[in-house]
Amino acid sequence: MHQKEQGFTLLELLFIVMIIGILASIALSSYHGIEQSSLENTVRHDLHNTAVTCESYYGDKQAYVGFGPFTASKGLSLFYIAPSYSIRLSEGVTMKGIVLPDHSLNLVATHAGASQAIKIIRHLTQ
Repeated sequence: MHQKEQGFTLLELLFIVMIIGILASIALSSYHGIEQSSLENTVRHDLHNTAVTCESYYGDKQAYVGFGPFTASKGLSLFYIAPSYSIRLSEGVTMKGIVLPDHSLNLVATHAGASQAIKIIRHLTQ
């Protein structure tokens, strides 16, 4: 009597490895998109906070002040655009304020940790 061997053939194992590889690549690309979106939200949040601080300064002094570029890193995230006007940035975010000839202010925020460039510009005028 001939007994049938149990187990998988090489072709079946190859097929399973291929399916696992496809699923892993889908999961990795989804993770990358979520990570990029998270970094972009961090930049937008810091840009908003900086704009609020600059508007507060403008309300008091009737002028904008330029600054930067300032990059937040471990242990160094608070910077001052003027005495008593401070901004706390998230790690990896670079913020720059440029006063234009028409006395408006361009805020430029970027994130160093992004695999694709994240650059957001906000224009403040009064």
